[in-house]
Amino acid sequence: MPTPKLETVIQDIFTHEELSDKKLDLINIGAEKVVFKVEGISDRVFKIPRDAFSRRIAFVTNDTEKDKKGCDREVIEYQMAYWRDEMGLEDEAKEIFGPEHFLERGIFRVTVPITKSLLTKYWGEERTKNIPDDFHEDIKMLAESQEKLDVLMNQDDYMPFAVYLVTVKDFRPSPEYSLEEGLSITRNKINEQIIIMEGMISDEYLGPVLRKLVEDIICYTKQTGRMIDIFGRDNLILFVKEGCMDFEQDTATDYDYKFIEFTLPGNKDHWMTTFEEDKENGLQFVRHYYSYYYFIHKMGEKLGVVDNLEPGDLCYFKG
Repeated sequence: MPTPKLETVIQDIFTHEELSDKKLDLINIGAEKVVFKVEGISDRVFKIPRDAFSRRIAFVTNDTEKDKKGCDREVIEYQMAYWRDEMGLEDEAKEIFGPEHFLERGIFRVTVPITKSLLTKYWGEERTKNIPDDFHEDIKMLAESQEKLDVLMNQDDYMPFAVYLVTVKDFRPSPEYSLEEGLSITRNKINEQIIIMEGMISDEYLGPVLRKLVEDIICYTKQTGRMIDIFGRDNLILFVKEGCMDFEQDTATDYDYKFIEFTLPGNKDHWMTTFEEDKENGLQFVRHYYSYYYFIHKMGEKLGVVDNLEPGDLCYFKG
């Protein structure tokens, strides 16, 4: 897996530190990453993995300097390993999808001002009720910069390509429900979703772009056994290509797509499990793997893909 590029980027962080004197302001706390902005930089957002951020701020009110230094070292090492995996997987995927479908990214050392207001948004009022109102501490972390697409500013300007993932409660609403019943619920929900997408599939200009995207997703999964993260609503979006909107006819003549997030959250290897292994852990991954397979397979059928996705193409069903 290609990693030298990332090692070079990491080295640049410690030699240049372009953003080390600029402070981040919180925009959003996502399921996987905490998103910030930097004053004076309008075309990029900055993201820190939630688990790394959680590890670091857990020490923020601890007065033991040795603990803070140890935590800094541990978190930086964790972040480097995280991005090594993530960028390695993206480099592999770019050979199939093309680099133009991925956002420009970089990694920088940044300063995050930790205040009671931020901690309350992150932890909740109960956990922060004893923190002084004027609490403030600046911490140093690594952050991923990501190109900010103008099209994301308005939800009417793009179409998400995401599978409907039933909740745990819907998948198995009671102990009496079997796995087969949960899978049936999944199929019904995804079939309803695909009916809604019929207009996109049959569109003269959008349909071929969708077909090529689905073909490439299938190719990637067949080659790697992995899923891509199409579970978040805006992780993969389709939009009208610049200059391809006929305003008189109110129709588009060409489309494009971008991955906003490509890799699955957390440790990348823990997703590479099998159904038999997963049964020993309470079937934590079956909702994701089956939903991914069924959605992509049905889209492949609708779009006329010849070499469609089959269960055995995923590492989960191979075992």
